[in-house]
Amino acid sequence: MATDFTVLSDAAVQALFRAFTKDDVKFMAEALRSAFHAYSTAEESKYQLHRSAITRPSGRTTLFMPSTLEIGSSVKMVGVPAPGEDSTLRCTLTICDNIGQCIGVINAGEFTAFRTSLGAMLIFDQRTRVGNIVIFGAGKQAFWHLRLAIILRGKNIECITVINRSQARGSQMVHRVKQECGNAADHIVFHIVEAGDKSREHTYHGDIQCADVIFCTTPSTEPLFSTEVLAASSQSKRYISAIGSYRLDMQEIPPDYLQWYTKLECREILVDSGEAAYLEAGEIVKADIKPEHILEMGQLVERERTTTGEAVRSLQDWLENDNVVYKSVGLGIMDLALGKALIDLARERGVGVRLVDF
Repeated sequence: MATDFTVLSDAAVQALFRAFTKDDVKFMAEALRSAFHAYSTAEESKYQLHRSAITRPSGRTTLFMPSTLEIGSSVKMVGVPAPGEDSTLRCTLTICDNIGQCIGVINAGEFTAFRTSLGAMLIFDQRTRVGNIVIFGAGKQAFWHLRLAIILRGKNIECITVINRSQARGSQMVHRVKQECGNAADHIVFHIVEAGDKSREHTYHGDIQCADVIFCTTPSTEPLFSTEVLAASSQSKRYISAIGSYRLDMQEIPPDYLQWYTKLECREILVDSGEAAYLEAGEIVKADIKPEHILEMGQLVERERTTTGEAVRSLQDWLENDNVVYKSVGLGIMDLALGKALIDLARERGVGVRLVDF
């Protein structure tokens, strides 16, 4: 049986994203929340295959990231260049419906940065205080964190500090943010701090201490800041999100901070997948975080839906006002759920190439 088939090029994806309103972002966020919930509470996790990789003699690697949910299935392929080649990743996402009929293909370079960043926004959008934001990194992930943050809470943001090894790249990223956010970013003060090595860490201690939100988007092998710096801060409650490290030899958040957070604060670390966190999140493994201190985002969604009485206020107060840590390594279900939602929006708005008899 023939069905609609949609092709979204990089230009088409960016055209959709550039026109995104707050309602569009919330629509996509709800699709992601539903996918997380299914993964954690409807036994969808047991139907997921772990990503695999093949490296050719040339040194080029292809990653395969499959996923399946009740709504359908998908495979994302990521081309990783050989050492010394252009470092740009090439990503393609293929999506099928729940009977296996292919419904679309998406150029997933920009899309992948968007979907990962959107995961961090699920908590960010609930926070009471978001006035001062510090972000580590200046790549696509960093851009999308700021773009989405401004769409969702731009009126509440006063200052954004970008900390990156290259000030020039940080400036380029801020220029793109201002260009795409338009008037929504006019009142925001941007600072760019060059942090080439540990000897320059003191130059941004003050920014860290004043931060209501810290976004980490770099594949760092060392913590990006110290627990001592946070401890010396008058701003004692903040939201920290880390999405850049994805191997056990990487870490963005200090392991001793995670130990303090889980043992002394008695809080849970929010993750996309507990299983994946122990396989890929270096800071969680280095901190020896126990499973009882890990809470999957889908489990949080379930807790929000089922909590009653006084416990509702306690849960809200934690998510809105207290210390919260979110660690993501990325899941295939994020690609599937958001890719399908994006195809739906593209068809509704006449974006992309559409075949009605594929």
